[in-house]
Amino acid sequence: MKRLFILLAVALPVFLTSWAQAQNEAPGKIIIHVQQEYLPLQVVADSSGNIITGLSSVDSLNVLWSCQSFRKVSKYDWEPIGRMYLLTFPDSLDVHQLASGYLQTPFVDRANPV
Repeated sequence: MKRLFILLAVALPVFLTSWAQAQNEAPGKIIIHVQQEYLPLQVVADSSGNIITGLSSVDSLNVLWSCQSFRKVSKYDWEPIGRMYLLTFPDSLDVHQLASGYLQTPFVDRANPV
């Protein structure tokens, strides 16, 4: 009985913390900050429906992960909000993996799950 209590005392906080973090993230959504020198972006969909920005490695990830939308967070160009884009993907994808992938491109200096 004492072992069960100790196990619950250790496991429950870990489980609750993980669950709470998961509840705070929007499935399939990340925000990226594009480096200033690559702005403004001309975001368009090609004939296949793929989202194209003109930034080669970003475009490759958009196709690889089936990016569904790529929109500017604000209509204003003020720093830093003018560099922020909200990207939407299928809900089944891991938002941390998505953010990590975009962060590895030379065009993005921040990427976070929403």
